[in-house]
Amino acid sequence: MKKIFLLLFLLSILGFTGCDNDENTIPNQLNEMNNLSEILQNKFDKNSFSNTLPYEYSVDWSNPIKKYSDELKMVYYEFPIQYTTSFNPDNILNLSKQKNGYHIYFKIFVTYNGNKEFNFYISKYYKI
Repeated sequence: MKKIFLLLFLLSILGFTGCDNDENTIPNQLNEMNNLSEILQNKFDKNSFSNTLPYEYSVDWSNPIKKYSDELKMVYYEFPIQYTTSFNPDNILNLSKQKNGYHIYFKIFVTYNGNKEFNFYISKYYKI
């Protein structure tokens, strides 16, 4: 009986200390996300994509979610583009959507090779 009581007591202590660790990891994860957002934002050179995407835009860096691509065999992130003027594909290509039945949209695609090196790409998607 004493062994069961001692075992339950130890398990309850471990359970309480485990909760404290979970609460501390959430702020750490948020800090890591904010740091990553700042790093990517500072490394991104918008001018290098001016021929590919000749519209005025900003990138929403606020929610970096790490994904893994089996085809690329690497980690990547996708970030949405927000157009800042009325001259943009959403307004211009809506006419072609009516004719062709699809819509074109772009995202920033960032790959990570594990050595703190990020490569930036513009990805183009066709949506029906």
